[in-house]
Amino acid sequence: MRATAVRRTALAATVALVTACGGAEEEGEAKDARTETSKASVTTTAAPAASAAPAAKALYAAELEELVVAAGDLKGYEVEQPKGTIGSSAVTVDKDACKPIADALFALPHHLAFASVQREAVPVGAPMTTMSLGSFEGDNAQEVFATLRASATACAGGFTVSVLGDPMKVRSVSPMTVSGGDEVLAWKVKSAVSADTLMTSLVVSRTKNNVGTFSTVSLARAWDKAHGQAVIDAQAAKLG
Repeated sequence: MRATAVRRTALAATVALVTACGGAEEEGEAKDARTETSKASVTTTAAPAASAAPAAKALYAAELEELVVAAGDLKGYEVEQPKGTIGSSAVTVDKDACKPIADALFALPHHLAFASVQREAVPVGAPMTTMSLGSFEGDNAQEVFATLRASATACAGGFTVSVLGDPMKVRSVSPMTVSGGDEVLAWKVKSAVSADTLMTSLVVSRTKNNVGTFSTVSLARAWDKAHGQAVIDAQAAKLG
């Protein structure tokens, strides 16, 4: 797959590893690899009895294209498809437990997604938000949350992630509070590339059986926990 460095500002030039990431649409049978441990760690508003409601049906990529945020949904933003794409295999970590949170950091589509699309939301004078929107069958959306929660906890003290062989040191992964959707997880990720200290607002929001992953990067001295909130809110509203 193609990999293109996105260099919109001086900041983007220092975080090309993060802003270069795109994604590919995926359709087909979603894999179900749930474990008892991950199911127990999920907090959800879904009905407890499996027979109380039919299994969630995933959307196709064409349907997601109609539901993903567009420029008209975000005043002051340009919204476009990524100019480069990489796959999960291009992202490696020094700790296996950190792979899920590393993929989310680069807004890569989750492997359990039935279909997914990706966008870059670029506001004037502020950091870009890279996002993916995936649709899941059954309770796979809840499984994504369980996996990410466990990964973030295991890797709170940091890890090293490499994209196409270029390393980035993640110093810490700490939870933060963000609103959006039926269920949301959010972290402040502190990392370093060369001499620069970076902050990423990483948010994963579920609306029904659709999951949005939002990654917004800035230099540490310019970090604001509200980064990407407008994108998150607009996407949740569009999913209804």
